[in-house]
Amino acid sequence: MERPMAVIALITTGKLAYKAKLFSSAKEARISGNGYRVYKDPAAIVADPLNFIEDLRAIAVLGASASRERCAEEIARIVGWSPHLTERDEQMSEHTHTEEKPKKEKVAKETKAPKEKKDGIRGKPSQLAGCKLFLKEELLGKNPRRAGSHGERSLQIIIDNPGITYEEAIASGARAVDIRWDFEKGYVIAEAA
Repeated sequence: MERPMAVIALITTGKLAYKAKLFSSAKEARISGNGYRVYKDPAAIVADPLNFIEDLRAIAVLGASASRERCAEEIARIVGWSPHLTERDEQMSEHTHTEEKPKKEKVAKETKAPKEKKDGIRGKPSQLAGCKLFLKEELLGKNPRRAGSHGERSLQIIIDNPGITYEEAIASGARAVDIRWDFEKGYVIAEAA
């Protein structure tokens, strides 16, 4: 049985920048990390136009006068590259990356029963629910809310329809928060229906 080829991975980005590692296969190198450039031999490192000479010099820890070929040779020496792995290295790589995690079984999720609807109103019922709404007598004919606001539109519904119930006002487009604010400020009077 022929042993697998060893490959050299160059790391030029991230926390491990300017490092070289030896892997038993290209697949193992690619699984191990993002951004690894994988080469089958030092000649491939020299031939790759994506390798900047500055990166190669940094990985090989060589000075500014080192050639691409010299850097590739030094990188191969640093990682202990040889065309074939030894049997011990082959056994190590089999144990490190061939273990598979057990797959989790899918469990059917328990569905919850739908909640009862509260006549289209979310949350707890308002204290004004079921009450008839009237404008305060001092404000008859004028709307004290700022022109063009949601509050003005909500109060205008009550002005135009005296005695409208809270639910009818909401259905007509008034906002609950605006009706409550107007009630608390004293602009709107609520009477039990």
